[in-house]
Amino acid sequence: MKQFIVTTFRHGTINNIESQSIPDGAASDSLNWLTKGDHIELRRGSKVEGTEQTGAGAITGIHIAYKADGTQTLYQKRGKKLMYYTASDWTEIGTDIFTTAGVDDDASFANYIGLAGAQLWICSPNSSL
Repeated sequence: MKQFIVTTFRHGTINNIESQSIPDGAASDSLNWLTKGDHIELRRGSKVEGTEQTGAGAITGIHIAYKADGTQTLYQKRGKKLMYYTASDWTEIGTDIFTTAGVDDDASFANYIGLAGAQLWICSPNSSL
């Protein structure tokens, strides 16, 4: 197999043109790779947080929010459910917060800190949140 070693990673990741036009010293994509400016490296791995979810469906939104004291809390949207991560498992907020029409929607999250304290705003195209 032909091997081509890139000594300088000067062009970064270029994924908006066809692969044969990408110059030497550039990557065509970065799936499972971390772009570190002057080089790329293989992602080290992943870890399942909490109880592993089985069956159909996917996580369509994940976000880290911050409490007033700076503590981080991990949130996820999966189907109709909105959950946050405690020390060892996922806890559902309410019961099926998202509507049936919003099951497959990608959720967007926004942190806001104001006079009322730290807040997390969540919405999706077909939900009433």
